[in-house]
Amino acid sequence: MLSIGLVALLFFISFHFFAKGKKIGKQPFKRPVLLFIALPLISTIGSYIYHEQSFLASLLALRLNFLWLLYFVLHYFKFPLKRLIKLLVVVGFIWALVTIIQQFTYPIYFFYSRDEETRQLLRAGIYRFMAFRHHYGIFLAIYFFYRFNTSKDHKLRNGLFFLIGMIGLYYFGTRQFLASAIIAVGYIIFISNKNQKGYAILLTTIVIALGVFFSETLFGRFIKMTQEDLSEDNIRLLAANFYLNEYWPDDWMSRLVGNGMNYYDNTDYGKEVTYYEEAGLFRVDVGIIGVYNLYGIFYVISTFYFVIKGMLVNYISNNYLKAIYLAILVTTPLSVYFDNYTAIPFFAILAYMTDKSTNSLKTI
Repeated sequence: MLSIGLVALLFFISFHFFAKGKKIGKQPFKRPVLLFIALPLISTIGSYIYHEQSFLASLLALRLNFLWLLYFVLHYFKFPLKRLIKLLVVVGFIWALVTIIQQFTYPIYFFYSRDEETRQLLRAGIYRFMAFRHHYGIFLAIYFFYRFNTSKDHKLRNGLFFLIGMIGLYYFGTRQFLASAIIAVGYIIFISNKNQKGYAILLTTIVIALGVFFSETLFGRFIKMTQEDLSEDNIRLLAANFYLNEYWPDDWMSRLVGNGMNYYDNTDYGKEVTYYEEAGLFRVDVGIIGVYNLYGIFYVISTFYFVIKGMLVNYISNNYLKAIYLAILVTTPLSVYFDNYTAIPFFAILAYMTDKSTNSLKTI
């Protein structure tokens, strides 16, 4: 009921936004946000035709996707960017701190989405509690590295918060997110001018040196696990093949509209998906292939449209946002979160911040 009430409130405010849209001005990211709302709704046709799931059940399954309306709410209230940055930083810092602390207090832990009874907890020497909101951790690391690189004061503080964000991503236990942050840091160094590169290269050198010195302890098991994941009988590769080639109705239209989101195991379609998940075939584990199976090819195109648009717009401020979009692009093939309620508010805020940090007449 709480989620339905929240969505209803967002709908009400968004209605007023569209009613006064001409007075608010242009929003470069309005189109991709509308696509992220509309395409899952179109996929309800697929779940109805191909899996006999009612439209009401499909809408209930998609109710939290309407958190994308937050984007319009922010525009309606013209929310200050500085407050949003503080919000993202605070959430990212809390997430990183909790993620780190839990590693050293186990078997006592405070926030998690898995435990020993449901999924493998200890992996590559790290307890993977999977306390999502890691996108805020990525923002924390990239934002403070950018500040460390460009600001003339508070170097120690900015460097410290950057390291906290990176350590949080390491202990999150998912390799691609840590790798994406490292690539974004490299990008920031690359675009820096000569006067800025010195401190950035110094901090990066220290981090790399520590990583090399403790490489076996920090990354040895990660490397071994990656090699195992590339084996032909890896369950993720099997799931990728299943949802890319096999789990489709015999109808070419299904590739356009998708199978749609199942409503837990309250419907026959939900029970069917649960059966495959119990066999280890999770759509959420196969990234862009999973969302393709859910919502069709146009949703896949929309995800890359959103990210590439964020990288190619002409920023008049907050240039670190390009690095954040680059980090998202790196993870998109393996981990798509644009329909995940834990990440939608982050992406809605990011889209709003991009609108306010660009020259809207020069966007792609």
